[in-house]
Amino acid sequence: MKTPLTIAPILVFIVLIAYGTTAYCETYVIHGGTVHTLGPLGAIEGGTIVVEDGVVVSVGNDLEIPQHAKVFDASNRVVTPGLMNSFTHLGIEEVSTVAGTVDHAATHSKDSSALAMHWSINPNSALIRFARSDGLTRAVVAPSAGPNIFSGTGAIIDLSTGNDFLTKRFAAVFATLGEAGSRQSGGSRSAAWLQLTESIEAARAFSDSRSKFEKQSRFSPLLSRADLEALERVVRRDVPMVVAVDRQSDIERVIDYKRSSKLNIVIKGGREAWRVADKLAAAEIPVLVNPMLNLPDNFEALGSTLENARILHAKGVVVAFSGSSSLYEWPYNAGGIGKIAGLAVAYGLPWEAALEAVTIAPARVWGIDDRYGSIEPGKEADLVIWDGDPLEAISGPVAVFIRGEPVSMRSRQSQLRDKYMNRVINQE
Repeated sequence: MKTPLTIAPILVFIVLIAYGTTAYCETYVIHGGTVHTLGPLGAIEGGTIVVEDGVVVSVGNDLEIPQHAKVFDASNRVVTPGLMNSFTHLGIEEVSTVAGTVDHAATHSKDSSALAMHWSINPNSALIRFARSDGLTRAVVAPSAGPNIFSGTGAIIDLSTGNDFLTKRFAAVFATLGEAGSRQSGGSRSAAWLQLTESIEAARAFSDSRSKFEKQSRFSPLLSRADLEALERVVRRDVPMVVAVDRQSDIERVIDYKRSSKLNIVIKGGREAWRVADKLAAAEIPVLVNPMLNLPDNFEALGSTLENARILHAKGVVVAFSGSSSLYEWPYNAGGIGKIAGLAVAYGLPWEAALEAVTIAPARVWGIDDRYGSIEPGKEADLVIWDGDPLEAISGPVAVFIRGEPVSMRSRQSQLRDKYMNRVINQE
């Protein structure tokens, strides 16, 4: 039966009321805090941020507050952009000892670089809720090393757990060299480099002329068509290639390769990167650093130091922080990236630079700085109101906004805390 035209507007009105959160976005104002914009305005004391339709529309002092806005009082608080972790397994690992919940590596797959993590991400993971309660609003979801030096393609997510949580489906192709890469290539660093360079050249030929490439049957024995299509994004510079290396000589080899290949390369790990900081800065290669990694736990990390981030920053290298290590278990503590940034501050990295390394710096590395990473008009409103210094272990968020909407601070961990804390208090 057709709906009469006189009734249709009423039905539309009812639908808008029922699904009001999707029909319009509420206006929010954060007022009175110390706002670290990480943009041209710098830090603003007693600042005001106006958010409409998910984006920042204005930030500054003495701004007019819209009458219909919901105001969050940030007096005596600190406001920053939402934090970003540049290497996590959020959404692709729930319990490391339960194989069915682990999707970040395929040890028996024919494909390598084509393994796209965004296909496996579970936005309802309990660990995502836990991480965002620590102020994490964006994260790179990356693969682990598999049987090949190429481990797969990473994605960028926001932690809103909404249907459109994917910020970037194809963010980078990840490769492993050094000791791990040599093991995956027959036991020699030379074999690993040969495999990488031959794969890139095959992808370059594939990109130049697919029809000619296919006609001549020049597919690499190591690469499927899907792998070639993934690496094609690298040779076209659509995405960076993230190379995991630690030893100085391996890092220098990566620097030389970037100059000859003209690829967009990011180094992950870089335990001895401080030794070649000048060369990295000149080559414009960012480094994903974990400040927790300071012990020489293998031969390629004998030069590890807690001052790695400080030296790299001082020489002009773009530094972004990641929290992946056996010493700092992830994804369980992925949201604690701000705390390990604080460790770098303790060893000489300027405070502002440490905050940049978990906000605007990774946004630039991953090519999303047009929409995220600083508090500026037109950018998506990923914001955190803190009860103290965001890089201090004893501080925490009092409110978190992702794409302009406040998100729940509840997690399984906080529910368990409240449940059993109340029992203890009642017993006393």
